[in-house]
Amino acid sequence: MNKRFALLLGACCLAGSVFAGTQSLPITGFTQTMTATVGEQVTINDMPNQVGWTVNNVNVATAGTANGTFQFTNIVLGNGRKFRVSIKASTAAFSAPLGAGATYLPGDVSWGVSNWSGGVLGTAGIMSDTTFNTIVESGANPAGPFNCSDLVFTLAAKPAIDRAGAYIITADYRLDSIP
Repeated sequence: MNKRFALLLGACCLAGSVFAGTQSLPITGFTQTMTATVGEQVTINDMPNQVGWTVNNVNVATAGTANGTFQFTNIVLGNGRKFRVSIKASTAAFSAPLGAGATYLPGDVSWGVSNWSGGVLGTAGIMSDTTFNTIVESGANPAGPFNCSDLVFTLAAKPAIDRAGAYIITADYRLDSIP
C-alpha cells in the first residue's frame, strides 16, 4: 500500500471518530455532572504551644499557665460526627536538671473540666505517654466557633523532686472527627 494513501486513510478515520457528524446550532441537551467533594476540616485560630509551672513548693500541686487559648472555626465534619481535642506526652518522663534524683512523669499532669463555647464542658483527665486522652469532645455537628480559655493543666505535688531547674516534656495535641 502506498504510504500517502495509508496516511490519508488514517486521517479520514481519525476525523470520523472525533466528529460524530454535523449538527445544527444551537445544541442543547448535553448534561455534565459536576461534583465538589468537601473533606472534613477545621481552622485552627489559636492553640497553646507552651504550658509553664512555677513550682514554689514540691509538696503542693501547681496550676500551670498557658500561652494561648483554644480557638477553632470553620469546623466541617460528616453528618452526626463530633470534634475532639486530645493530648499525649511525647516521652515517658520529663527531662530533669543535672543531678536530679527524681523527675515528673506524664501522669503528674492533669486538667480539670473546662468551659467551651456552645455550653460544652471539657473532660477532666490525666496525661499519658501511651494514649491520647480527651480534653474536650463537641456535640454532634458542631456549628460556629469552638473556643476555650479556661483550661488549666496542673502539675502534681512530687516531694521526691530534689533539684531546682527546668523539668521539660513535650506533648502532642490530636484533633479528630469521631462518630
